[in-house]
Amino acid sequence: MVKKRLLWILNHETLSKFELPLIRDLEFEIFTPKVVPIEILRASGSVTYEYDCTLSIPHDDLQKLNEYNFYDNFDMPIHIKNIINKYFDIAIIMFDFYAIKKFVEEFNGLILTRAFGLGNNITYSDITKQVLGKSFLFKLQQIKDRFWFSQCYENISEIEEGIYKEKSVFMPLGLPSEFYNIENKWVGSKSKLLFFCSRIKGYTESEKIYNEFKANFNGYDYVIAGNQPTPVNDSKVTGFLDRDELNNLYKECKVMFYHSTLPRHVHYHPLEAMIAGMPVVFMDGGLLSVLGGGKQKQSGCCASIKEAKAKINRILNGDRKLIEEIQYDQKEILYKFSYQYNYEQWIGNFLPIVKNISGFKGIKPKSVSIFLPSHQQQHMDDFINIIKLFNSGIKEVNSLNQVNINIPSRSYDIDEFSDLAKQRITVKEYDFNLISTDDIKDSMNLMFKERPLWATQYLFPVDHVQNNIDTDVWLFLDDKLTHSIPPLKKFGLFVQDLGDRYERTISASRISNYKNASFLVTFSYQTKSDLIKHVGIDEDKIFIIPKSYSVSSSLRMETSTHYNLVEIDLNSSKMLISQILENINEFFDIHENGKQIFIHFNNYQDQYSEYISNINTQIQESRSLRGKVKIFHKLGKDGYNSLLASSDKVIIPFYVPNFVFKLFKAASYGKEIVTGLDLLSQEFESETGYLVTYRDFNKRQNILLNVLTEKKCNESLENLREIPIKSSDINNKMWEALLL
Repeated sequence: MVKKRLLWILNHETLSKFELPLIRDLEFEIFTPKVVPIEILRASGSVTYEYDCTLSIPHDDLQKLNEYNFYDNFDMPIHIKNIINKYFDIAIIMFDFYAIKKFVEEFNGLILTRAFGLGNNITYSDITKQVLGKSFLFKLQQIKDRFWFSQCYENISEIEEGIYKEKSVFMPLGLPSEFYNIENKWVGSKSKLLFFCSRIKGYTESEKIYNEFKANFNGYDYVIAGNQPTPVNDSKVTGFLDRDELNNLYKECKVMFYHSTLPRHVHYHPLEAMIAGMPVVFMDGGLLSVLGGGKQKQSGCCASIKEAKAKINRILNGDRKLIEEIQYDQKEILYKFSYQYNYEQWIGNFLPIVKNISGFKGIKPKSVSIFLPSHQQQHMDDFINIIKLFNSGIKEVNSLNQVNINIPSRSYDIDEFSDLAKQRITVKEYDFNLISTDDIKDSMNLMFKERPLWATQYLFPVDHVQNNIDTDVWLFLDDKLTHSIPPLKKFGLFVQDLGDRYERTISASRISNYKNASFLVTFSYQTKSDLIKHVGIDEDKIFIIPKSYSVSSSLRMETSTHYNLVEIDLNSSKMLISQILENINEFFDIHENGKQIFIHFNNYQDQYSEYISNINTQIQESRSLRGKVKIFHKLGKDGYNSLLASSDKVIIPFYVPNFVFKLFKAASYGKEIVTGLDLLSQEFESETGYLVTYRDFNKRQNILLNVLTEKKCNESLENLREIPIKSSDINNKMWEALLL
């Protein structure tokens, strides 16, 4: 029988010492978190590595889990989601809402929220609504086939409603073996009354309980134990005690008074006292009374403070009959916390739930919406190749997975994508609309989502049907969007390169999208390094895929026109563009009969029309440039390929979008390539063996003049054929991580 694996997201010290051995005895492998907020550690929390040895998962994956904080208020990273879904079937989680929210949204297995009971008739339903909103309860309804409200006491769900009442399961808690080191060792040698009250100066309720006890038991010789992070000016308040000191109190004090009348919660200290054999006097209506069968079955149970004081007086005066009656009756309460009782209840209540765990984790078909960038017609074939690569990986995970391609309206001829439609890929048009924060909040409420919204406006892809809300993952092939993407769906960005970081043109909203994306995709190790070092992205959410690009079937084109092609980005600073034009002007002043220069302006949009017109006018009015310089800015795929194929040399002085695509395309035509971007070029050279010439165009002298007059630097140029894709498994594993 293969062991089932379980995530135990609780980190409670006393509970861990009983519950984890019990779960191990039920033949489960166990993971416990190692990174825990200080607030949990201060409230009886702890960390243990003891159960890592039970796990039969790869060491690297275990290390990643051990470094992750399941309790923080951030979305779960893709790599953590992938690990827990790949290896684990069950998650038992404390009522920490950040942790619960993560598992409800990301975990595909069985989820049990561990409820220890609350005071003053507060319900878990109420606090869920307060913290996560009523919509979260609807979200739980959506997954109710694999969600359970794991109550430690049978009466906790009595006051609950909805999913918590409907899906309650009784899984009691027990007392660790170390508590039994003092079993039946009570001697009562000191005629003192023992009382517990922690954090007296930390909580108003604790201070109230402390003051009431002092008023009710004025004149008694008592000890008040319990941790006091803020010291209390009272000689009878002990503050923190270690285990031996506590045990001495349990053995030596004559009697304990337990004040609580909460019917669904109890502290450990009266139970420890009962184990020692100390008589505990407690109030009717509290959980001790419920567990013990009520006042008629518990000699230590009292209906009033007056009755409690009377019984305490009798015990302090050595009433053996009452002491023995209380000691005997307390055994019924302690049995409810025994290993035997817990083992039987967990076998009867918990194991039937997890018996058919595989049914909960069936892989359901997913859908991915991919958004093409606008104004990139020249590289449409390259993007289509990437889409085909992604489609194969998505379908490899599950053949029923669906891919939707979204084309910017008025940017492409939709007929160009007919081949994709033949592969059962939905192709449709979309527009980007700027949407207000309030509208995004409304949409999130309808989707039962709760996310912080920082921007005032969001860029929302609208297709005028369902706006891709019905899909599971969004992937934008353009990472240079002008505004933030709303957190309505898990989204990713294809980041071809970060070359424009040298020009400091990366906007705050773009960085925000990088950081808020669930995943980033690139086919460049240099780009991954740039994202980690210069943007601060966690490397685990960056996926490197095989390079996918279009290689022209045409060989070098023979033409009577000889020209050098210069690539320029219209989003570059006007100063850089002016510098290039001045350098070209200087070239023709010196070399009047020099080879023609064609300039291709990338990133053309209507807003640049006047600027382009002015440059054309400048060229036509210049004796040096007229008839020697031509400008291209609205080319389609075929026109751009022809322009590139007919050129003699391709020069890319500064950053342009789709830089890597341009390298492959120019190399496929056997062109000499001169560029000012060395790092991205070096990676290209190492992978293809195709040499690229690097020149530092940032120097003050006219480097372009030298480049235009240089003889061919690489005399043995050959047309680049397709480089072998290293492994389609890389692409498939990425989608397995994202979609499983």
